[in-house]
Amino acid sequence: MIDHADRPRTEQAAVSIHDLRVRFGDTDVLRGVSARFVRGEIAVVLGASGSGKTTLLKHILGLLRPQHGRVEVLGVELADATESELAAVRRRMGVLFQQGALLNSATVFENVRIPLEQHAVLPEAVMDRIVRTKLALVGLESAEAALPSELSGGMRKRASLARALALDPDLLLCDEPSSGLDPVTARSLDQLLRDLQRRLGMTMIVISHDMAGMRRTADRVFFLQRGQIAFTGTVDEADACDVEEVREFLSAAV
Repeated sequence: MIDHADRPRTEQAAVSIHDLRVRFGDTDVLRGVSARFVRGEIAVVLGASGSGKTTLLKHILGLLRPQHGRVEVLGVELADATESELAAVRRRMGVLFQQGALLNSATVFENVRIPLEQHAVLPEAVMDRIVRTKLALVGLESAEAALPSELSGGMRKRASLARALALDPDLLLCDEPSSGLDPVTARSLDQLLRDLQRRLGMTMIVISHDMAGMRRTADRVFFLQRGQIAFTGTVDEADACDVEEVREFLSAAV
């Protein structure tokens, strides 16, 4: 196992996970995962289906409490957090869901406005201005009156991204962002994520099995294999990695 995360560094962690172990019934899903996601970086968590990526994401979101180990998100230890503390941390996170999770009966504008209506105490005009600002960030200014069913797959992902950005999150979690997109649209979305990270300075954690997307976006790569972190490092370090499982995954994706 190679873990370049052990090298000395001064960067502050947005998410810190130590010895996270999760078992469902007789199945060990996560087997001692330790990872450090640095503020201001795009981290891509790679792994095959069933490797534990979704379970890891649910722990970062606080949807699952640690059975064993520690998960600290934005300075809050989730195992000991109260429900109000968890809610406060979640308000500082945005989520780009795999299928977008837009309300089909609401317009793009109304979908992006939902987090503001639920969590912000602001005048109506201010909320409207924020929504239009977020839509402009993702290039959907002209689609605010459209319903999700009237959008292409890429536009739906962008609308979901605008909603995830509505509360100016410190941490953006992306669950398979390129899933269901053609290669050209996926490349465009990857570039948008990269541009937004540079412009806004936020931390992003991307759950994926898309090698091309990883190469376009990642500052740091985490490879999850059978419930353990098999590798942590840069894209170049991943290419040079001699861990068999990592090399097989990379070569199979070429």
